[in-house]
Amino acid sequence: MMYSRQRDVKISISGIVFLILAAASLVLPMRWLMAAVLAAGVHELCHVLAISLLHGEIEGIKIHPFGVVMMLHPMEPGKEIVCALAGPLGGAALLLFLRVYPELALCACIHSVYNMLPLPGLDGARIISGLFVLCGIHTDAAQKFKVFCHVLRVVLLVSLVGYTILYGQLDDGLILLMADVLRTIIRKIYCKDTFFAVQ
Repeated sequence: MMYSRQRDVKISISGIVFLILAAASLVLPMRWLMAAVLAAGVHELCHVLAISLLHGEIEGIKIHPFGVVMMLHPMEPGKEIVCALAGPLGGAALLLFLRVYPELALCACIHSVYNMLPLPGLDGARIISGLFVLCGIHTDAAQKFKVFCHVLRVVLLVSLVGYTILYGQLDDGLILLMADVLRTIIRKIYCKDTFFAVQ
């Protein structure tokens, strides 16, 4: 008979998340708000499912205004890549609901594409970092990749600010990128040497 060791998972939710959802419910149509929440939920549940199937252990889950961070025990690079891919692939699967619930399909598609960007803290960077380890690429190259990701983020931010100034309108992409930069800064407090984080 097999016994599985049940661990307590610490879940913390920032109170600001509830305020943002309340404010969004006043501004956005409920159908769009539910689509965004459902797309994000499916994305995270796919991560959890992959981690469970690959016998990973989740220590804690932190839900804050800029996303969800899962603290994991270290995993092999191949397993980590699969876990990082699970979220965007799960979101892409929601495209099957395009005719029934187009808002959900669109939110899931945007969420998946955004998470595959090679920016620190996103699934795309976790996948590339895992590939570096699998391919035996020296840590100097991995450090250069991280620097490249930060430079890419700054270039995108400057480009969007320039676009906003030139065309006199605040682009949704600028708001998302600013939130992403803030999320990266805030996320530094979650980093632990013994854990990997999946977003």
